Amino acid sequence: PQPAHTIISHSLLSFIPKEYLPSPKLRVWAYKEISLLKTVESLDLFLIKITNMFGPPPAPFKRFLFIKRVEVLAGRCGFNKVFQKEDGVELFLNKGVWGDRVGVLTKSLEGVFFSFLNGGESVFLRKRLDNNFILILNKIYARLCCEK
Repeated sequence: PQPAHTIISHSLLSFIPKEYLPSPKLRVWAYKEISLLKTVESLDLFLIKITNMFGPPPAPFKRFLFIKRVEVLAGRCGFNKVFQKEDGVELFLNKGVWGDRVGVLTKSLEGVFFSFLNGGESVFLRKRLDNNFILILNKIYARLCCEK
């Protein structure tokens, strides 16, 4: 599927600390560069580049890059929105991608507590927004690509 523009709503403290990039111009450059990244591969290359230039990024910056990774992966999976909630994550389905393929999503989520909400417009996962969530998105994407 074509990557969709995906809105991410979360409560993670994620930003580029001025202690890491003291110059406002450098921070603006980094935010702009990150906003232009559209693939997981480009994110990985950016992380290498920024680490080579300024050293390992601090935790808030790593979380910022993590949220960008969620945005990229969720978009390529056909999710319009990802909302972090107190007890899990809600994914809003792009009907153009998921219209008659909800069975693929159901198979992808075997072993994960989930439920469809709003008449099937979204799916709620009782999962945290963490690296395991990234693995779930990768699994969904792999199955989506295999079962065209």
